[in-house]
Amino acid sequence: TSGPGTTVPGSTTFTVPGSGGGSSGGSSLPGGLDISKLTGGQLSGLDPSKFSNFSANDIKSLAPALMSSFSADQLKNLDPSAIAGMAASQVAKLKPDSFAGITADQIDSFSKQAISAFTSGQFAKLAPDVVAALDEAAEALDQSVAQARIRRAQRFSVGDRIVVLVDAEHREV
Repeated sequence: TSGPGTTVPGSTTFTVPGSGGGSSGGSSLPGGLDISKLTGGQLSGLDPSKFSNFSANDIKSLAPALMSSFSADQLKNLDPSAIAGMAASQVAKLKPDSFAGITADQIDSFSKQAISAFTSGQFAKLAPDVVAALDEAAEALDQSVAQARIRRAQRFSVGDRIVVLVDAEHREV
């Protein structure tokens, strides 16, 4: 059984502020708790180190309005795999100040849709090394798109000519 003060084997426990009464100031919840049930106050009161345990599914389960409760320190502690679960609608609700916590390791984990939801205020709070990592990711994406197009190129012979088809373009070689 689980309850206050009980640890479920193989789980992480932490205290959610305002989630319980008594002299303990909260209840100890197993790592498998339904994070989607947290309130903004509870989320903002969680120790930043506890966010390293959040998964992509945990992030997906948070209502977009709840995202404004994230602090920079909490966001900094999210694993990049958890960041990958963040939808554009959630990113749009993050306070610009929380973006100061995003690391260079995390920035590549945001989906293209999530990055497109960055506001100028949020973007302005990114550290220079994070912006550089974002630039590198964009450059790598451009290169991978070009390489994919080259791989998709089809060559075939027509008489004594070789025709190369690349996407919708026709070029003769």
